[in-house]
Amino acid sequence: MVDILSLANLVIERSSFKISNLRLQKLLYYVYGIMVAVDDDLIINEYPEAWEYGPVFPTVYHTYKHFGIDRIKSTDGTPAYYSDLSISAVNAVVEGFGTLKDFEIVARTHQPRGLWRQTYRHGIKNNTISIEKIKKHFRKNILIDNEDTKIISNNIL
Repeated sequence: MVDILSLANLVIERSSFKISNLRLQKLLYYVYGIMVAVDDDLIINEYPEAWEYGPVFPTVYHTYKHFGIDRIKSTDGTPAYYSDLSISAVNAVVEGFGTLKDFEIVARTHQPRGLWRQTYRHGIKNNTISIEKIKKHFRKNILIDNEDTKIISNNIL
């Protein structure tokens, strides 16, 4: 089982750019999508929810909300083992989004036919984005080298 907070910490550790809670949520959503698309048996201990400003992992949000819009300066210290898949997915997403502004990342998760837009309901926070829809969407939009569990092309970025 993959702990979502440990995965968030890996994103923070691998990011050389400013990472706010908003940016972390969006990056983590893409990492999550890639991982569940690649590994049918993968279990992650939390699903993304469709909140007003996009996909959110509540545990991660509440852990880092005290930073507000500022840069997250440190992880929560949760020790973790990272699989090759975790590292590959985080590296691909961090590299792909490294030069984008926050509003550009938000625009990508809020696309008119995107999963967030299909799931979000105004005023409802606990509206989970279906794992089956995420798998289908990400499988359609990424190219994977399954032998090396390596992301070759990431068309979602």
